Amino acid sequence: MILRHWVNRHRVLVSNTALVLVLLMGTAYLTIGALRIDPFANDYRVTVRLDGSGGLQANGDVSVRGQRIGRVVAVDITDDGVEAQLDIAAVHRVPADGTVVVAALSAAGEQYIDFRPDSDDGPYLVDGDVVEQDRTNTPVPFATMLVGVTDVVSQIDPAQLSSIIDELDTAMAGGPAQLQAIVDGGAALLAGLDSVLPETITLIRTGRTLLQTVGDIEPDLTRLALGGTSLAEQLAASDAEIRALLDDTPARLDSVKAVVADNRNTGGDLLKNLARIARAARLHTPAIEALFPAMSAGAGAFGLAGHDNQLNVVADPYPRPTCDYLNPTVSPSIAAMTPPLKYMYCNSTDPGIQVRGAQNVPRPPGDDTGGPPAGSTGKERVAGG
Repeated sequence: MILRHWVNRHRVLVSNTALVLVLLMGTAYLTIGALRIDPFANDYRVTVRLDGSGGLQANGDVSVRGQRIGRVVAVDITDDGVEAQLDIAAVHRVPADGTVVVAALSAAGEQYIDFRPDSDDGPYLVDGDVVEQDRTNTPVPFATMLVGVTDVVSQIDPAQLSSIIDELDTAMAGGPAQLQAIVDGGAALLAGLDSVLPETITLIRTGRTLLQTVGDIEPDLTRLALGGTSLAEQLAASDAEIRALLDDTPARLDSVKAVVADNRNTGGDLLKNLARIARAARLHTPAIEALFPAMSAGAGAFGLAGHDNQLNVVADPYPRPTCDYLNPTVSPSIAAMTPPLKYMYCNSTDPGIQVRGAQNVPRPPGDDTGGPPAGSTGKERVAGG
């Protein structure tokens, strides 16, 4: 009762006091909560050097990977760019490595500074540290972007753009039905790709191997391209000669055709003879393979005779035994073809002569297959003559 009576008597004072308290509380809330001014905060100062402001202003936020840790105190212009003074709360430790980026919260701007360290390990920034320009990134200036957009727009042909718009209008003339058909077709395509997923993965891996191979032979491809360019330049320089050659080609081809026609029969016979020679060479391939190494060794042996600036030769006049196969000689003036004898054997019985031939190998007693068959006169010829 006494308190209520006192309040009723001093209600104006109480009302004014309440208003003052509300004003103080609102001011404190706006200062600390909205304006983010904390008179009791313990901050440390870091300077960031930028090549441009990128729209950054004082009182902007400072963050680490998007988490707010402080604010921008001032943005000062220097001879080689801009220096941003940052106040960072002492409770936050910011790694000194990584990059510093001027980013925007939205398309409307609201630029802030974001620290993007490479790791969470130290060393950490301390009061008075400076981040140099080579570790900072700023957004493309709006003027530069406008110049680039203007350059792109200036390269667009209005007539071609109008043609594209007309084609799109024609393509979309079917309305939702055509769009639905396109969507359905895309869904069917994706379903088909899902059914062949293993094959698709194999194709991608094979393509990666192919691209890796192409990357490995890139120097060779470069040389090939340069060689192709040189060849094309040479062909262009020889255009007149090539045209003259092409003009003369029909007449030359007629001459070649006539030569081929004249030698058709002769060429056929020649090819037949070459075929026989090839067959004979194939049959004697083992002998030829044994001959050439022996010839190589023999050629090397000739080099043994020449040494000390002289040729050394040893002659042996001792006559070597020979074997007569009793094959009648035919005069070379006779054009007729005389078949050779069918049974020709060495008639020598000298034990010093190693007579070659399968018929001369040792045989068991009573085996007479080493000579002509019984009843042979020795004059039979291969063709039966």
